[in-house]
Amino acid sequence: MQEDLAKTFFADYREGVCLSTYAEVRHNLHPISVRTSWLSQQQYLGRYDALSFDNMDNNNYRYHAYRNYVKYIHGLLGRFQRKVVPACIVKVIRDTWPSADGTYRGFIAVTEDGQPIEVPEDYDELEELQQEQM
Repeated sequence: MQEDLAKTFFADYREGVCLSTYAEVRHNLHPISVRTSWLSQQQYLGRYDALSFDNMDNNNYRYHAYRNYVKYIHGLLGRFQRKVVPACIVKVIRDTWPSADGTYRGFIAVTEDGQPIEVPEDYDELEELQQEQM
């Protein structure tokens, strides 16, 4: 899914190679780039009094690292438009900025109005959900 899109961005793209090995992606996941993203959002929201890195924790870093990656690969998506981040990128981000309690929220699909979409946990539940929708 992500590989076809990645081929258009990287001239030296090799199938099966983690995107985090490319300099462009590493740059977008670098702490300085993530901090810049966070500052831009604070300015956009008008939170000039909160412009201090003292307010950032690993949750903020992870959130903005995901945003930086998605924005670089897919561009600006708009409200409630989400993309799945490849597992290798998720691992790099989680290893760089781990959760204090070791738990992570994970990807949550949403409808056009921002309501979470129930995602089945196994194949049997998926089949049942598809049968209900028919």
